[in-house]
Amino acid sequence: MPAKKKYKVGLEIEAWCTKCKVDRIHVIETLKSDGNINRVLCRTCESIHLFRRPKGEGGTGKAKKTTRRKKAESIVTEAEAAKAKDYAMDGEYAVGDVLKHAKFGLGKVTALKPGGKMEVSFDDSVRILLRKDTGSLMLKRGRAAAAARTAAALAKEESSKDEEEDDEADDSDDGDDADDDAGDDAAVVDDADGDDGDDEEE
Repeated sequence: MPAKKKYKVGLEIEAWCTKCKVDRIHVIETLKSDGNINRVLCRTCESIHLFRRPKGEGGTGKAKKTTRRKKAESIVTEAEAAKAKDYAMDGEYAVGDVLKHAKFGLGKVTALKPGGKMEVSFDDSVRILLRKDTGSLMLKRGRAAAAARTAAALAKEESSKDEEEDDEADDSDDGDDADDDAGDDAAVVDDADGDDGDDEEE
């Protein structure tokens, strides 16, 4: 936020001294990019520290800290409270579900986070609780199914190869049988020719 007053380096101001623990006159040492005071030098102890508003002006001596509180998005109706389920770390939850926690009371799921976590708003705070990681579970199941399909496809391919090899072996056996039959027929013809020759000599 831009500074409401125009400050300059070297200007004397009153501030809370973090070393003396009282309000003292300080000299501005550095300014922030938005024009607000950054660091100051205490005229008494000569320590340089971050600027703190004087407590005499209603300051606390400490910078305000922002806390992440989403009060009630957790507002739970009586009808929702009646259907609230007891919280369990291995339970499955969706955004909007109302749960009953043994320590924090009634709360409403406001966001699902990766890694089996979820954000739950209670009356006075927002908590990150554990849940069943259905996303990872579905991913694992999907991978297992894909692996099973791949294995089945490979097995089918191997089976097809085996059948083809068996067919080739059968064709080879049929060829050998045909060659044997042809040889037998030729032998019979030779025998017949030999018999005719013997008849003519007689």
